Amino acid sequence: MKKLALVVDSSTNIKNNEFEDVYVVPMILTKEVNGVVKTFRDEIDINSKQMLQDMMSGSVYKTASPLLGECSTLLDKLSSSYENVFVLSLHRKVSSTYSQWILLSNEYENVKVFDFPIGGAGCRENVKDILSLLNSNQPLDKIIEYIEEMPKKNLLSVILNETKYLVRGGRLSLTKGIAASMLRLKLVIYFDHTGLVLEGKTFKTSSCIEMAKNIFKEKIGANDENVESVTIFTSGIDNMKSNIEVMKNAFSVMFKKAKIFYENLTSVFVAHTGPSYCGVSVKIK
Repeated sequence: MKKLALVVDSSTNIKNNEFEDVYVVPMILTKEVNGVVKTFRDEIDINSKQMLQDMMSGSVYKTASPLLGECSTLLDKLSSSYENVFVLSLHRKVSSTYSQWILLSNEYENVKVFDFPIGGAGCRENVKDILSLLNSNQPLDKIIEYIEEMPKKNLLSVILNETKYLVRGGRLSLTKGIAASMLRLKLVIYFDHTGLVLEGKTFKTSSCIEMAKNIFKEKIGANDENVESVTIFTSGIDNMKSNIEVMKNAFSVMFKKAKIFYENLTSVFVAHTGPSYCGVSVKIK
């Protein structure tokens, strides 16, 4: 019997079969068409590129936790094949998915649920670190200690050109959304172990980047010595493409020793941010 299986969801950008002993369950996306709610399994029935194009045509998507039956079936299988099963859940501060996993885990003696960091390659690099600890025969307590510290060492900041998606999702008040929209302000938000926070608003992308830099310094103590990886996110739509080089230049200078990755935000996040976004996630040692 193998020692440890890891379970993540599709919000991590990790794919099934990308890593041995790592299993991915799809988050759920829904949209209403002519009064009928259609359901999609993320990265199976729809991917972020398809959803992005649909949203730019006016469609509105909502997110939901993975299907309960699918999660239960997977835990049944893994709990009998592995000594331990660790579920790395989308953080409890931004999703009810964590509560669903906790409810299911109560049925198994060898299943534990942990909050997982938010943000692209940060998730992938954290999984690599866990597998490295496992492959070097580190004790389970050491692996658990590392996992419990992960949310405090990762942070995702996103710059938004529009607010309507945050308002629709209930993550920004209607009053703030209307005010920002009328003034054509860009919003800077961040996700960390405390949840989603609106940091500020400004007119210029350059000012947003400076704001994001300060967030990383103040919230997780990021500096040139301790940052392992930086991931730059853009949707790929024309009015956001120019931000890639701007952000690369800004953060490669700030964190000279860090590995730089490029990704799109997953469908789960784009449903809340909308297509006009750019962002950065930072992972420290």
